Amino acid sequence: MQVKTHDAPSQTTRASIFQGKDKSCQTRKKCDTSTQIAPQNRPSGRTQDQSIDENVQYAHCLIQDKCGDVKAKGLRITCIDWGGVTGSLLAATYGKIDEHGWCSEFGRINFWNLSANHSDGKPSASFEHSSYLMSVAAHPERPSMFSAGSFNGEILLFDLNNDSQPLIARSKTNAFPINSLQWIFDANYGEWLILSMSADGYILLWTISNKLKFPIQGFNIRCNLNGEVHALSGTAMSSSARDIIVGSGAGVVLKIDVNSSIVFGRSTISEDGTKMRLKWSKNARRILSQVTSKQRDNMIKRIETKAMEEKRRGVDIETVINAGIPMKELFPIPKIMTANNPHIGPITSVDYSPFNQDMYLTAGRDGMLKLYSSLTKEILLTLEPSSTFLAEHS
Repeated sequence: MQVKTHDAPSQTTRASIFQGKDKSCQTRKKCDTSTQIAPQNRPSGRTQDQSIDENVQYAHCLIQDKCGDVKAKGLRITCIDWGGVTGSLLAATYGKIDEHGWCSEFGRINFWNLSANHSDGKPSASFEHSSYLMSVAAHPERPSMFSAGSFNGEILLFDLNNDSQPLIARSKTNAFPINSLQWIFDANYGEWLILSMSADGYILLWTISNKLKFPIQGFNIRCNLNGEVHALSGTAMSSSARDIIVGSGAGVVLKIDVNSSIVFGRSTISEDGTKMRLKWSKNARRILSQVTSKQRDNMIKRIETKAMEEKRRGVDIETVINAGIPMKELFPIPKIMTANNPHIGPITSVDYSPFNQDMYLTAGRDGMLKLYSSLTKEILLTLEPSSTFLAEHS
């Protein structure tokens, strides 16, 4: 196993990037670390401070082209991800992390198709958004599809094969930045779902089938610290088939059991003695699946009363969301969630090993890199390579 560490321009950036201001990308002295990706040609005549591992070969120089707003507004790359199976499509989101409150400035997402002839390095597609974009995740099986998260809490779904309207779906805003996105597979229904984590500590599950209109399930991350339950701000997230690892602004590392926290396929709440007067859709049942039986009965009465007042014949997920139930009750704390030894200060990155599903890395603003195993709460390895960095397996 190899571990890569690198300085981070922001806490949400997910990958190592070399960035260059000069279009020819012939030297690293002209690099602008905020707007460009990956020099094209290997520099010649390097001095000691320009030394690069001889095994690294530069393949592409990717530039902004006509995106003058990126440089003029001081936008930075906040996240990048490679597209799906082929890995030839690269997406990068642009925004700022030092913004507070509501964001009224435009952000951007750029796409580069590296399988085409891109000697000029210009984006093959570029889209502006009404607020900063903070995260991006490529669909694992559909290379043209990407989900992106905004500073104002929206989730955007792009399909670059849809030439007439690449933005095929978007969620409503929730006023908190979407700091991380993951795709997770529901084998029972044979569909990929989007897992989002926002700065207010809510992790929500979304389906493409309802065009991200409403989340179909979720939970919030709260932790018992010194005898008191505190809501945590989510800053980084990584998932495996068994667990979700969450990094928080308080430095706490949380491990959430997937199977106990997410109901895949059909919910069984109508089969466990719960009384329902109306017909409930599968996603309406699913959204209540993690609520305790006592709370669930009260919620069902409230939701069905609301539905009958509106003269609805059944209950769908829109009815559930609009019933006025507080989010912390509708999306409770996961049933199985453990806290590991924390960092001092916010966590900037978490990453599961692609080779061992029990191993994962965390990195924080305290300058520490920690290697964990799901089999123990003890830290396997601690390194202090820099003051602020990201880390991922290679």
